[in-house]
Amino acid sequence: VGREFEGRALTPWLDRISTEGTSFDLAMTTYPSTTASHMSLFTGAYPNVHESRYPTSTLKPSMPTLPQRLAQAGWRTGAVTENAMLLAEVGFSRGFDEYRENRDVLEADADGIDRTFSEALEWLEENPDTLFFLFVHTYQVHWPYDPPSQHDVFAPVSERGREFPLTT
Repeated sequence: VGREFEGRALTPWLDRISTEGTSFDLAMTTYPSTTASHMSLFTGAYPNVHESRYPTSTLKPSMPTLPQRLAQAGWRTGAVTENAMLLAEVGFSRGFDEYRENRDVLEADADGIDRTFSEALEWLEENPDTLFFLFVHTYQVHWPYDPPSQHDVFAPVSERGREFPLTT
């Protein structure tokens, strides 16, 4: 919370809302791919257990998902996703009342993110006063990738100024 770079707040809006919730100083993924890491979010299992490492890997029918459990408990569930890394037909839609896929959205597509967020807001408006879980997925946070040089893990070590992995 309260991270700065060159005297400028990096995440003022997130800093403000984090005062009302939980802030994690260190978060890691279970696997370095969109498909596997998101399936781990939905199942609570590591990729070697849920076996969904690739976009075409199908989730085992016996593996329950968070949206399924929430739906069984009476929650309304919805999702709006971009591109095709979280395909409905391989198990990502399991448990969702509504699962919208914007498969034609590409990275750095400003119109795509507008459509994604508009659809998410539309879903919220259609479900007022309801206990709900809405999952919104966008690739727009990936672009442009322009971190401070000391955090650019894709630059040669000589340009980063310190060895990877980064330590605090």
